[in-house]
Amino acid sequence: MNINLQDNLPNSETVSIIVRTANENRFFLLEKALQSIIDNDYRPLEIIVVVQSQNKEFISVIKDLCVNINQKHVVCKTIINFTSQDQRAKSLNLGLESVTGKYVGFLDDDDILYPNHILHLINLFNNLDNYAWGYSQVVMAVCQLNNGEVNIVNQGRPFQKDQFSVDEILKDNFIPLHSYLIDRSKVLSEILCFNENFFVLEDYEFLLRLISKYQPFCSPKFSCEYRYYIKSTDKISDIDHVLNHKDIKSAKTWWNFGKRIEKLKKQLYPNYSPKLISSYDRKFILLQLPFLSILKRKLPVFWKFIKRIIFKE
Repeated sequence: MNINLQDNLPNSETVSIIVRTANENRFFLLEKALQSIIDNDYRPLEIIVVVQSQNKEFISVIKDLCVNINQKHVVCKTIINFTSQDQRAKSLNLGLESVTGKYVGFLDDDDILYPNHILHLINLFNNLDNYAWGYSQVVMAVCQLNNGEVNIVNQGRPFQKDQFSVDEILKDNFIPLHSYLIDRSKVLSEILCFNENFFVLEDYEFLLRLISKYQPFCSPKFSCEYRYYIKSTDKISDIDHVLNHKDIKSAKTWWNFGKRIEKLKKQLYPNYSPKLISSYDRKFILLQLPFLSILKRKLPVFWKFIKRIIFKE
């Protein structure tokens, strides 16, 4: 899907943030996400909430929420993706069709931006020449919900890299969707769109195409938060564990789309030399053989030896 930039040309210095939401049970998380955007010390802002739902009551509540955002130099719009299907890539494209800002960023309804996130990146755009996009670092928070309150039970920095590297991004995606801003005036329309055939890893597929044309600036500053929610009964809150833990059905879906990601890497980067076992193969193997995950967590030295044998690392 190509987004026609001629129909929504960039508007001065406005920053547009696309927020996608699909679950009425996470409404209070959406409120926190939107508040984190409003709390940013940058204006003007345009917030576009894309609601993926067929629940008319839920849609009405979201519309009311956006209408009631009464902040100077902040505009909040609602876009409806009227479906019960998981169309996360399409929701992002619907948002992109509606943005008017020169810069565009993204935020899922369960993550947050820190108050200086947007201004920090805009200042870097202004001080650095010829960059089409750039990103900052992300804190990962493992959270539990308690009577509508978010309790952070663990924090880490698993995505942290000192500098941008194509080789590193080809190994795995370490740039979460909400960590970057894009200057729409500098990016081709065929690049600035998401592949709607990807039901997962749509952000990684997008990044690989974006990076193949435009190198980003990388800020060492931590200015946003990726939140992962576990049940109150879950005893393990280790960052590495929750990042790699999925049920068999969803893990198989990620594994299948991971194979498509590997094909895309080879198309975009002819010199790309993949590992014997990709990161998605490895995660799937770990899920199929849970005792390996226990070894990885409890016996890290022995795990390194096992990795060399099984994964040829």
